[in-house]
Amino acid sequence: MKFNDLVERLGVPARQVRYMIAEGIIPEALEGGRFADPWDETHVERGLRALDLQARGFAPAAVKILMQGGLAVPVASVGPVVLSIDPSVDPADIDVEATIAELASALRRHLAPPADPEPATEE
Repeated sequence: MKFNDLVERLGVPARQVRYMIAEGIIPEALEGGRFADPWDETHVERGLRALDLQARGFAPAAVKILMQGGLAVPVASVGPVVLSIDPSVDPADIDVEATIAELASALRRHLAPPADPEPATEE
C-alpha cells in the first residue's frame, strides 16, 4: 500500500505517522521507488498497537520502549497486578475463560503464604 493508504488506515494525520516512523515505532518502508507499495499490514498493525497504547494513557516514550522491545502489551491494571498480552498472539486464539481460570490459580499460588517447613524427625 502507499503511504497515504497507511495514513488512512491508521486514521491519524500524516505528520503523526511520519513521527511514528522516525521514532522507530512503525518500521521503515519495505522498498522505495515511485511505483512501489512499501507499506503492508505489519505497518498497520504496529501503528494501531501504538495508537492503542497512547489511548490507554501511555506516554510517547513508554510507547516507543514497548514497541521497540517487543514486550507484551499491557491491557489492564488492577492494583499491583498488570495484565499483558504478547503482541504476536492472535486474540481469536485466546480462550478467555480458560485463561482467567489459569491466571486466578497462578495468582493464588503466588500470593499464598509460604508453607511451614516440616519439622525434622530424629531417628
